[in-house]
Amino acid sequence: NAPAAAEIDWLRHRMSTMDVGSWQTTKIEYSAPMWCSFIQDPNSSLNIALELLGVFILAYDLVAAPYILAWDVKVVGIFEGLSMMSLFFWTIDVVMSMFRGYFRDGELIHTPWLVATRYARTWFLPDVSIVLSEWASVLLAHMEVEEDSDSGSLKILRLAKMGKLLRLLGALRIFRLARFVESFIQRSISENVRM
Repeated sequence: NAPAAAEIDWLRHRMSTMDVGSWQTTKIEYSAPMWCSFIQDPNSSLNIALELLGVFILAYDLVAAPYILAWDVKVVGIFEGLSMMSLFFWTIDVVMSMFRGYFRDGELIHTPWLVATRYARTWFLPDVSIVLSEWASVLLAHMEVEEDSDSGSLKILRLAKMGKLLRLLGALRIFRLARFVESFIQRSISENVRM
């Protein structure tokens, strides 16, 4: 099937470069529309590197969040730095996912509205809800620090509990691991092996 497709592509290219009037060849280059350049190829080295980085950050999140919550560890120093790095990464990842192409029936889909629609129907809502809950948790933690300890202790307790609950929602990122494994399998295994 692949050699036949390559021959057809060669023939199409050959026919498109031929000037029938004078039988001289001219080179005609095909260029994709400009909006396609914003859509990232899911098999690109940048995308694969970001997905691998995401797996490491996910591993940190899945270990650190229960540790911090179970032993009521203050998020300061290295924990604060790593948590903020993780939060920025996932926030950027939500935006990048809107521009990440996908494969359908072996064909790369890079039309922006199709890519955005697919993301909106699949992972957008879980991704945004987790990222927003993390940002809310960070905001509540900073509000807790700024509150006066003796004037609003009940309010601080409520904010702390809400922050912990919102941090638990971050554990839902385990589903991202499933997405990474699915993507890796699609890239690695040929269609003949999958069937």
